[in-house]
Amino acid sequence: MSTPNSPTQSPVAELCHSIETSFKSTSLGPDSWYLLTIACLSGSPDPELAKDLYLYVIQKEKNSTSAARQAFIRRIRETLVKCVSIVWCCKPIEARIAISQVEQEEDRDYSLTREYWQCDQANDERGMRCIMIENLRKKTHWHIGGTRRIGVSKEDTQVLWECIQRVACIFDLKMNKVPTVDAVEYDV
Repeated sequence: MSTPNSPTQSPVAELCHSIETSFKSTSLGPDSWYLLTIACLSGSPDPELAKDLYLYVIQKEKNSTSAARQAFIRRIRETLVKCVSIVWCCKPIEARIAISQVEQEEDRDYSLTREYWQCDQANDERGMRCIMIENLRKKTHWHIGGTRRIGVSKEDTQVLWECIQRVACIFDLKMNKVPTVDAVEYDV
């Protein structure tokens, strides 16, 4: 599939590859890397870069069918909805619009994603990731501790922390208030 905005032209492509590679050493699941990335991008100074994440992911062989790309965009859309409670609505909407501008018509998904939504432990676990991009000391401390308390290993939590730092770095965002995983460990 060729697109006018090739992911190889974007600094986000290198970031995506780096984060995807880091997640391979975790037990967080093979596709959870892009959920963390989209959450960070939607809270960043340039949420339109979400389109570059989308272009990077759809180039993968496992996303070679329209149905696979639709399933992918449903997960992205759901993550962006959840980001609204963290960064409010403007940036996640901006991210979704940027993605829609590079989607092919046959890949657009108009299904409902919240119809069978459950308020369960898995949902709570997903909500614990990715608030760190906001550089909030107390809230990040609470989320790192919460991530550890729900059973995510210290090593996997460290990978999440490092990947979020990488996203912040491409925007030159200061993460000077964010505690380290080790600094929060006493509170687990």
